[in-house]
Amino acid sequence: MFKKFLLMGFTVILLATLISSGNTNKALAADWIWSGNQQNLNVNGFTDASYYTKKATTVDFTLGSPYPGGHTFKGNLYLQRKSGSKWTTCKKTTFSFKVSVTKSFSLKGCKTGYYRVKATFQGSKATNTTNTFKINR
Repeated sequence: MFKKFLLMGFTVILLATLISSGNTNKALAADWIWSGNQQNLNVNGFTDASYYTKKATTVDFTLGSPYPGGHTFKGNLYLQRKSGSKWTTCKKTTFSFKVSVTKSFSLKGCKTGYYRVKATFQGSKATNTTNTFKINR
């Protein structure tokens, strides 16, 4: 009887701990991780929000490497809007970093719709795209 009580108590404590200590990180709907070894690319990226209201003025996108070293990552970032079955570039910026960098896309001139951020890397055919996120204008 005591063993059953002890096992049930342990189970309740374990479940309570798992439920109460959920992930408190900010939800980021638009992110990607690319960890291949082509051209020494090991880069992750994410936006600053999962949804952008009419009051939003920028989309901030952070790129980083979990294994920073002597390698400098360079390339282009594209803020693209879904148009039918195609993606249309609304804004473009360049990046260069060793550890991490945050780049901002102004939303001036961008229409309401579903967007993604696409990255291309200098010296590599590798590209990355986030999942889609909504921008309201």
